[in-house]
Amino acid sequence: MGNSITEHPISIVSPTSAPVRERANGLGYTGWLLLVIVWSISLGYGATVLYRGWQPPDEGLLAQSAERVLEGQVPHRDFQDMYTGGLSYLHAFGFKLLGTNLSSLRVVLFIFFAVWIPVVYWIASRITDVKVAAGATLLAVAWSVPNYPASLPSWYNLFFATFGTAALLRYLEVGSTWWLILAGLSAGVSCLFKITGFYFVAAALLFFVFHQQYRTLKNPGGKAVLIYHAFITLSLLAFLTLIVSLLRARWGAAEVYHFLLPQLALTGVLLFQEWTQRTRAYRRPHGANVVSMSAPFLFGVLIPIGLFVIGYVYVRALPQLINGIFVLPTKRLSNVFRPAPLEGIVPMLLMLYLIYKIAGERGRKRWILDVGLALMLAGAIWAADRWESIFLVTWYSIAALIPMIVVLAAIALLRSENDKVHNQQLMLLAAVLSVCSLVQFPFSNVGYYCYVAPLMILAISALLRLRAVPRSTLSIIFAVFLLFPVLVLRPRLGRNQYPPANLVQLETPRAGGLVVREDEAREYDDLVRLVQEHAEIGSYIYAAPNSPEVYFLAAMRNPTGTMYEMFDDPQGRSERILHSIEANNVRVISIKKTLAGGSAQIAGELMHVLEQRFPQSNVVGQFEVRWR
Repeated sequence: MGNSITEHPISIVSPTSAPVRERANGLGYTGWLLLVIVWSISLGYGATVLYRGWQPPDEGLLAQSAERVLEGQVPHRDFQDMYTGGLSYLHAFGFKLLGTNLSSLRVVLFIFFAVWIPVVYWIASRITDVKVAAGATLLAVAWSVPNYPASLPSWYNLFFATFGTAALLRYLEVGSTWWLILAGLSAGVSCLFKITGFYFVAAALLFFVFHQQYRTLKNPGGKAVLIYHAFITLSLLAFLTLIVSLLRARWGAAEVYHFLLPQLALTGVLLFQEWTQRTRAYRRPHGANVVSMSAPFLFGVLIPIGLFVIGYVYVRALPQLINGIFVLPTKRLSNVFRPAPLEGIVPMLLMLYLIYKIAGERGRKRWILDVGLALMLAGAIWAADRWESIFLVTWYSIAALIPMIVVLAAIALLRSENDKVHNQQLMLLAAVLSVCSLVQFPFSNVGYYCYVAPLMILAISALLRLRAVPRSTLSIIFAVFLLFPVLVLRPRLGRNQYPPANLVQLETPRAGGLVVREDEAREYDDLVRLVQEHAEIGSYIYAAPNSPEVYFLAAMRNPTGTMYEMFDDPQGRSERILHSIEANNVRVISIKKTLAGGSAQIAGELMHVLEQRFPQSNVVGQFEVRWR
């Protein structure tokens, strides 16, 4: 197995051993020093790319929502908020403190990012040694915010899922109910940013079931025990039913692999342990079953959500909130990104098998295999940066990792009965990864993968303790998986450097100095100047389709409550738009022509009326500006 001292493998560590006791008491001098180094590098890297790249509709949606909140409007009641609403209030607070421009939103995100980094390091340090924890943290950073630093709600879902995971790990160490409440608070706040925060709630409940299966007393069974087993079984089956119900709108082999398989693997572990001889003859201690354990956690979840709902009841907007959170998002299913095809499984399995074989070799043969692994992975990065087909193959392989990591964790949990502390840590991280990976549905592109990739890295760190991996091999994997997002992935996201283009700052004051492609910068700068030439700043204009950035950058007001036309009620839409235009004395309109399917979203009859009422026009890039 290559466990010689000179080869320094990462090996299994007993939870009662000195390293674990040291971690339980603190990081130690080395641990704190590594934290400072990792934190400094991460913040430096994040700061250098913070204002780089954008997706104009995303930035406009976030900014216009925050500005409308500053004006006293209520999300969902006065305008369409694409998310729960908490993010709009946070961004409005950011505008008030930092100024009303796009860079303020990114500063808000960066503050949360800065807090998140040491929490990731702390989690990793509880499950492995501090050197590996430092590497895992750098990987988590490289795969996260720097790839697309727009202050979108899924980043906050990631942050608060991480905070909640840390609280649950601390609960395992000290057993205080307050940590369960704190984990619940993290989950509840996450839901205020985006409803997908409930994925962490589901993950925590799965973990509670597993945790209680380790907290049993050997007592004779009975009717009450069977009822308890039945309750747990029905709950797990209900969970799977909900997952299937979610996925059935876009059902395919790729969806089954990426999203259903991980849930099946973990619920399979829980059902097996619930009904086999391991736990069937056990009775849970009084007050220590999964229901009583879940109570303080769910109490924490309900505190922020309850306060938020009370606010909507107070302003008599609860029906609009419910519609905005649970009904409106279903329209997203008409425009989706399918998961990576299953072709990526083959190269991914070959890579995992090669790593497994290297771990079992020693001496010269291991060195040769390490060199081969390094050359293969380095070649993949070099080629992926130059040829789209190679990039796709590489990306498909990486995307296929999450389900496989969860399956490997499930197998490890079934095979290991002795290391109860590590098993519970592994189950927690696997459950959080598995359920939170659903954030990629129905938009399974590279950007959405980054919202969950750091959780995968933490789960891998936990798995490393179950198999001795040479440090040389681990260093190669670390280097490659660090370089891929930095050199290949990040330039492709945010429309900043792919295809290659000159990068310049937007001159429009409200852009806050964002650095974007030169062609886009010129287009939006010219567009804002043209709009402001024919409309007084702060007046109403009409911009469509899906053009919230035009309102914000030009410092104009939206006469409708619509952000994206795809979420608007098509019945009577033209009449409502014309009425809003006349009621608010709109003098200028901006029509985006090149959006895929965009022109079809403005009915031909409506467009004809708009051309008659706004006879003068000019074209700026993809926009046609008309005025009267």
